[in-house]
This record gives sequence, C-alpha cells and structure tokens, in this order.
Amino acid sequence: MDWMLRSHAASYDSEEEQRVKARMLSRTDRLQGSEKILLFVTAQEALEFCENALLHQLSTSRTKPQQAHIAGPLEQSLPSVLAQILDATNEEKRILERLEGERYHTEIELETGKRLFEKETHPDSFFVVLKGAIANTTGTPRTIYRQKKPILSGAGLVRRSEYGSRSNLFDENFQRLSESSDDNVVASLWSVGGVFGYVDFLSERPRHYRAITTQDGTRVAQFSHSNMNLLEQEDLELHALIQKVLLHASVTDLMNCTCDDV
Repeated sequence: MDWMLRSHAASYDSEEEQRVKARMLSRTDRLQGSEKILLFVTAQEALEFCENALLHQLSTSRTKPQQAHIAGPLEQSLPSVLAQILDATNEEKRILERLEGERYHTEIELETGKRLFEKETHPDSFFVVLKGAIANTTGTPRTIYRQKKPILSGAGLVRRSEYGSRSNLFDENFQRLSESSDDNVVASLWSVGGVFGYVDFLSERPRHYRAITTQDGTRVAQFSHSNMNLLEQEDLELHALIQKVLLHASVTDLMNCTCDDV
C-alpha cells in the first residue's frame, strides 16, 4: 500500500514527505493541508501529528511570551500519564502524585532494540510508557512471508525492502534491526501513555507477544506483583485509581491477543 501510493503520485516520496511534514509543523500562518496524502505507520502517530500542528498554530498565535510554549507528548511523568488516561479530577491528580519517588514502581531506561520481555515468558510485571515507544512484535510466519513476498502491480514487480514511512516512533537503529530480522515484524505500537502487558499479568498466563523498544532512551514504569501488593496494603485510594487505569488498558491489551486466545 505504501509503495503503490507513492509510485502513483498519490503521496510524496519519503524525503519530500518529511519536508512537507516539517513545514506543516513550523507554519506561522493559517494551518493548511498538503496537496497529497501523508503516510503514517500508525493511527496514533497520525493523530499526534495533527494535534502537534494545531497546538503549534495555537502557540504561535499567542501575543504573550508566557503563553507561547506548549509542551508536547514526548516525555511525561507517571502521575501525568495516568491522570490523562483517567481524565482525572483535581482530587484524583493529588492522589496520583503519591507515585512520585518510585516506592510502588520502578522506572527503567532502554536502548533501541532492547527486548523488554519475550513471548511465552512468565508475566511478572506490566508497564507504562513514559518516553519513546514500545513495539509488539508478534510477527507470525505468515505475516513475515507476506512482507517478504514480491508485489506484482501495474508498474512492475516490487520487493519490500524497508519502511516507506519514516515514522518518528522508529529511530534509524530500530529500522535497521527490523530489516535484518524476521523477529521484528511490528504488529502494534505503544507510544507515551501506553499501558501494556496487563492482561497476561492479571491472568498469570505466558506472554502472548514480544515487547521491544523502537527508540534510544525509551523509558517505562514497571509494576510487579510485589509493587501492587505493597500499594494495596499501604494506599487503598491510590490502588483503586490504578485499577481504574488498568480497566481502560486491558481493552487495548486484549487486541494484541490472537482470535484463538480471546
């Protein structure tokens, strides 16, 4: 699909597309669309791009310096992420601030291509993305074969050799790893604010997918069974709020299971 859209001039080539996206994010006048289709790896990335463009337009229209800066979603604290998921009240935000200090969780920073956990391993933790992105690389043999298979189109025979869309969710190291390994076929992505691994953690069944980092400096918050037990013993209010977050997250996490598993 990526190649067909580009080769038939319905969308830009990769380099021109990056220039168009950068121009749209740096406009100081009224935000306008592009002449061709812009391609993104995920719907989440497309929505964030549109949101950032609108926020930038809003910030450049401000007259007062103190109103000009609007922080983007590149990195957030754990309380901030959970508050956004819950659309928390001021009181709930105050309770979530008790997560500062890592008493009830551990924050870890990872390099590109680091496997956070493997498929079929014991689910001893679940995770929240605070910076960067995590890929679900479930890649079945059929998916891998389909991605390697040549495409016969009206423009000739085409072989897929790389990602056409240079997503800001993948850095260059991850793209090189993905091109050289059948293990790194991306099924879905969790960017900042994503909660994953909870369904397997709750049901205590083997992991149904592999989780791998797609950017250097990716940071995640890790909650283990002992963390959750301690939290329940010491702070029932905070424990209840996190359970509400996990209820939301479990719906998304189920989508990463196969139909047979569900």
